[in-house]
Amino acid sequence: MKETIWIGKENGKASDPKNWDNGVPDFRTKAVFDVSERTEVTWDLNSLGIPVEIRGDPEDLIIYISGECMVGGGYFVPDPIRDHFESFRDDSLNLDVLDRPPPGYGMFRAMNDFVWTDWSSGNTNWTDESNWNDGQSGYPDDKNDRAIFNGTWTSICTVNSAVSVGEVDMAFGYTGTVSQSATLTIKNQSQGTGHLKVDAGTFNANGQTVTIEGDLTISATFEGGTGSSIYAWGNYTNTGTFTKGTSTVFLEKTSDQLVTTGGDAFHNLTITNDDSVANITNVTIDITGNLTFVTGTNRSNGSISGTSIGPAQEG
Repeated sequence: MKETIWIGKENGKASDPKNWDNGVPDFRTKAVFDVSERTEVTWDLNSLGIPVEIRGDPEDLIIYISGECMVGGGYFVPDPIRDHFESFRDDSLNLDVLDRPPPGYGMFRAMNDFVWTDWSSGNTNWTDESNWNDGQSGYPDDKNDRAIFNGTWTSICTVNSAVSVGEVDMAFGYTGTVSQSATLTIKNQSQGTGHLKVDAGTFNANGQTVTIEGDLTISATFEGGTGSSIYAWGNYTNTGTFTKGTSTVFLEKTSDQLVTTGGDAFHNLTITNDDSVANITNVTIDITGNLTFVTGTNRSNGSISGTSIGPAQEG
């Protein structure tokens, strides 16, 4: 079979013949990515039956799926592109494979976005579907759902019943508060990124349990509350304000975990990251309650101070 090799001289789009040494690939011409350095490709071809081969170091190949591949609400791409995307995906794309792609193809679909509007009368409950403007029925309670809070409506939202979603995005323009009165789980599965982004407003754990399977990013205000349990499975980045209350933060990433506190203290801190590492970067973490190392190590150019009650180790 004839081949065309990616040379990427122009805009990074697969549809541009200048990016290939032998023209744009089609069902008769195999697309070859021979990767020896970081390579970024926007796959914007929606022709069926294109053979693809990835050579070299796959970790250096970054593939973006373009909206031009969308057919009937899904993204259709060749299996090698789908498989590569699954293995080395950029979570900000919020795409994932559906169950019934056409033969030889993977199908991707965007997350289900629910925007908080508080249009209902008399309550601020998360589980009242009339409080969300998403063009569909229901409220966010699935690993493929993203809850968005922005300047559309800035009132308080109460997590009034245990819910599990794929992402919570408190975007710039939101001036209200998302307050828990029940458990909140943010899943890093399927389409969900697991991220909690507090870029505006206030998030109040309010004595409840919040499990963040992705990254926790605080640019505004996070209130720990009284007796809350805050499980951070991804990186912890605070450039805003973390008010500790009497909460406990659990660092539980299964690989090296980047922790940036912005100088705000924890009350209780427990590190349980599977014999991996909590990387404390250029900061001192102060703990007013207990510091517990269950497993893991602090490997850092910063320091941790507090009362250790576990097999603490630093190196």
